[in-house]
Amino acid sequence: MEKILIVDDDYGVIESITSLFTNDEYEFLYDDTGKRVFELLEKEDINTILLDVFLGDVNGVDVLEKIRLQYPEKNVVMISGESDIETALRSVRAGAFDFIEKPFSKSKLRVTIKNSIADYRNRTSSDQFQKELLSSHTFGGESEPIGKVEKFIAKVARSDIPVLITGENGTGKEIAARRIHYLSERAAMPFVAVNCASIPKDLLESELFGYRKGAFTGAIHDKEGLFVKAAKGTLFLDEIGDMPLALQSKILRVLQEKEITRLGDTQPVPVAVRVLSATNQDINRCIAENRFREDLYYRINGVQIELPPLRERKDDIRVLTGKFINEYCYNNNLPLPSIGEQALRALNTYDFPGNVRELRNIVHRTLVLLEGNHIDAFIIQKKQQVKTERTKIKGSLMEVKKELLCGYLQNRLDALQGNRKALADELDIHVNNLYRLLREC
Repeated sequence: MEKILIVDDDYGVIESITSLFTNDEYEFLYDDTGKRVFELLEKEDINTILLDVFLGDVNGVDVLEKIRLQYPEKNVVMISGESDIETALRSVRAGAFDFIEKPFSKSKLRVTIKNSIADYRNRTSSDQFQKELLSSHTFGGESEPIGKVEKFIAKVARSDIPVLITGENGTGKEIAARRIHYLSERAAMPFVAVNCASIPKDLLESELFGYRKGAFTGAIHDKEGLFVKAAKGTLFLDEIGDMPLALQSKILRVLQEKEITRLGDTQPVPVAVRVLSATNQDINRCIAENRFREDLYYRINGVQIELPPLRERKDDIRVLTGKFINEYCYNNNLPLPSIGEQALRALNTYDFPGNVRELRNIVHRTLVLLEGNHIDAFIIQKKQQVKTERTKIKGSLMEVKKELLCGYLQNRLDALQGNRKALADELDIHVNNLYRLLREC
């Protein structure tokens, strides 16, 4: 039941307010001096406060300002026995939800309280939803490097400035993009991510902009592009450094004109979307080699976030390892294993070229092959070890080709966390053909 606090020294007012509602509609609490407000707010889950402007020697507006400072989520409706425009304006400026005068209209008061409660419910439920979204997309750990990134993300999320997220593979670029989105005013709107490297070049344009029926062979119906799907939300262009030059010029125009034209159409469609971009490449080198447009770089790089590799935030390895173990065991209904300190120390001596993604794979690999319920060593497959094994491959040319292909497919699957569809797109083959290749390995 919603709790409402009435702060007024006139018991007649208190009685007239409570009489508007049935006994089971709301629970009312009272304070006739204004001196128990914060004690009640500390103890009770109060939704709305009805606060008299004049409380003897206590100024209600001063109480309002303190409430807004300590409990900004609470709604305060100010009540005044005098028609005082200046007091009303001061109340609104101090953050009052509404201002009503005595003698008040019972219908107006009833509507005001219901509106206040609905507003409180909407805000608190959306705040909780936002917290849940953020908790499911976290970097993990509290090291100084990741702490700086988190603070920077919180700042840039407040505006619509374009952000370029850079860093090595596996550092969490999509996590950064999602955190920017969920901390922004667009959090309730769509977040749409597209990996520019995983979609064949000749399909990427139609995926982004959409197309009209008959625009090309196979276009048997209209298709909505990702820019439109992300309307009023955020479009995340991952691996933008791999985008074809011809498409880069079209993306630049979209960002400048804030409109797109579907393939096979002549009428542009306005799009209100925030664009975040990411790459693991050295963009300056790409520009120098004429593989990336300099003008597009300046358009997408309003601010840049450089994500630290795991080897520069080793204080987080223990926390991340525990997180990945908990996730895997929970998802597979397994008991949590104990971990030897020597195993954790060994992780700290490794450089993690695959960063957090590689650490997750190491943890999962270890748990899959674990005998017993104690981890005394994590199974690390270093690149140098893989290369050494490949040099030992012997046999006919066909056998060598098959061995190398199978090794390559398995490594890519590990990097893509087992996503066969993504690997098929990367190889530009049908997913059924990929399954056939894997069965032969």
